[in-house]
Amino acid sequence: MKHSKKLSGLVNSLSDDDLNCIELNMVSIIRSHIKSALVGTKYQKNQSILWIYEELFQPGKPSLQDCCHVLNMPHELIRIRMQCELYKNNIAFNNIKCNLPVVLNEEITYHCNKEVVLSAMFIWQNPGVIIKDIDKHFINSRLLIERNLVVVNSSGQLWMTCRNPNLNHNIHWTKCWSFYD
Repeated sequence: MKHSKKLSGLVNSLSDDDLNCIELNMVSIIRSHIKSALVGTKYQKNQSILWIYEELFQPGKPSLQDCCHVLNMPHELIRIRMQCELYKNNIAFNNIKCNLPVVLNEEITYHCNKEVVLSAMFIWQNPGVIIKDIDKHFINSRLLIERNLVVVNSSGQLWMTCRNPNLNHNIHWTKCWSFYD
């Protein structure tokens, strides 16, 4: 089964024969929403962010959860990776209505305390938030920044990237997905 070259860069560990037509369609849907969120019009960006983070229901169309279910992968992975892409493309959003993934919540609670989780949730829901804005609401936000735990600080703005890509050069999961082919 031969597929277009678009798949070849999508997941480094997969060959074209590893996915069936339905799975390829789900990957294509996810990729189109990620591309729209990064380079689309303002309306397309907003709709794609809603689809990725807020489980936007579109009659007759699969949700992120549907796509990830078919691909047998956690939808939180796409959401976390999207935060990394927003950071890499210097794109900020406000008021995303999506809970902090459990894995991030647990890691922050382990390394800091539950109060810091609230500031992490604020950053998660407002990628690209200006540090001054978060300091007004959360005194403990500095712990996330100072420890370079799951937040990246770029020119006074914060993104929840799961790992700071500037410090963790050995993380390979961010290299596995390419949404630009």
